[in-house]
Amino acid sequence: MYVTVTGKGKLRVIQFSGSNLEHLYSQNHNFVISYTLKKSSEEFKKLVWEENEWSVKVNPDTGEIFSKEKIVSKELEFKVPISESQIAIECESKKRGRPKKYDKKTVLVNIYLTWSASRVAKYRSDRMRMIDRLKKNMTLTQFKITTKLNLSTNLE
Repeated sequence: MYVTVTGKGKLRVIQFSGSNLEHLYSQNHNFVISYTLKKSSEEFKKLVWEENEWSVKVNPDTGEIFSKEKIVSKELEFKVPISESQIAIECESKKRGRPKKYDKKTVLVNIYLTWSASRVAKYRSDRMRMIDRLKKNMTLTQFKITTKLNLSTNLE
């Protein structure tokens, strides 16, 4: 996962990690974290599927919805690695078990949720194209197997 950072006319992409996120937040940088709904937590999916607070854009000619968006404020929890010196201090305190390697931190973020009919149509088209390829490959494979079976029975 990557984070897109914008500022002063520059656009940078950095790898997502707790320490990078902490740095961005502490320096008051604006940042975007992008990921798919498919890989998100159940809690996040519930936020998305709630019908309230969506701003809906409708095509005035057809009356069809072409996009939806909403902004949700939420606390984001992430892990930040503890420095070696802090781990050593923790080990000296003679606590049982493994020393902690990460601290958990939280920051308040705005989550921008978007939906568009054109993206849905593209995904549907991609899925149908993959299904068609699969059907074609299955037909070719079946033909090859049938041909081999016919050849082997003719040889006997």
